[in-house]
Amino acid sequence: MFILRSVTISLFIIFLSSINIFAQSTYDKEITAGEYEKIERKLFKEARKTPDDLMVNFDLSVLYNSTKYSNFNPDTAYYFGKRAETIYNNLPTKQREKLIRKTIYLSVIRDQILATSANLYTKYSGFNTIEGYEYYINHFRDSQDLLSKAIAGRNELAFQLASNDPTVEKVQQFITKYPKAIQIKVAVVLRDSLDFENAKTTNTSFGYLSFMQRRPNSHLYSDARLAYDKAYFLERIDCKNVPEIIAFIKQNSKNSFIPSVCDSLFLISRT
Repeated sequence: MFILRSVTISLFIIFLSSINIFAQSTYDKEITAGEYEKIERKLFKEARKTPDDLMVNFDLSVLYNSTKYSNFNPDTAYYFGKRAETIYNNLPTKQREKLIRKTIYLSVIRDQILATSANLYTKYSGFNTIEGYEYYINHFRDSQDLLSKAIAGRNELAFQLASNDPTVEKVQQFITKYPKAIQIKVAVVLRDSLDFENAKTTNTSFGYLSFMQRRPNSHLYSDARLAYDKAYFLERIDCKNVPEIIAFIKQNSKNSFIPSVCDSLFLISRT
């Protein structure tokens, strides 16, 4: 219920924002009436005459960001919105004051840019590819909320891809490339588990030692240590040679496999 209510409120805010932007456009009546071709003809004619006019660029942004317009293109809308912002920032104060009387000021232009950013997020996240998310992240940074959402979406998708038929290399690439992702802790556990399984397939003291050297902070370090100590013992000692076993115990008192060796000696002594 809370999520549904939040989404509903967010959509309502976007709806109100879009009404506010339309109200600032020179062609708000035509937009309301859906006369996009008529607006297109007029704007293209004006753009040829005065390509650096603030209102022409603003109106073009509104036009191209209108989803019902046959040539709807949020990328183009964003381009004209940013041009309008640049033009406004370069205007003398007196010209800005005249525009304010027409209710066109910087916050209105930025609201238009944010409106295009929302459509751009829908477009590029809709591809559901790393490349799509990366393009949005690298080119459209006006909305911090949408930028954060795009980064989170990219990271989630990247982790899904790394987790699909995972290998140590694939998961490590994710960890290296996205160190701030919320999936990092899970990814590290997955990587270490895969790496430990690889060490177990060798079942050699060298394999376990290599794992411990690579993953000194791993949650599996103690398991690897025990496996290493056992493999180290079995590789060097004839389990039927009691003197050898005793000598090994004296020389490797810190070996965690020693208690198991002592239990074996006890059983041997009773037979």
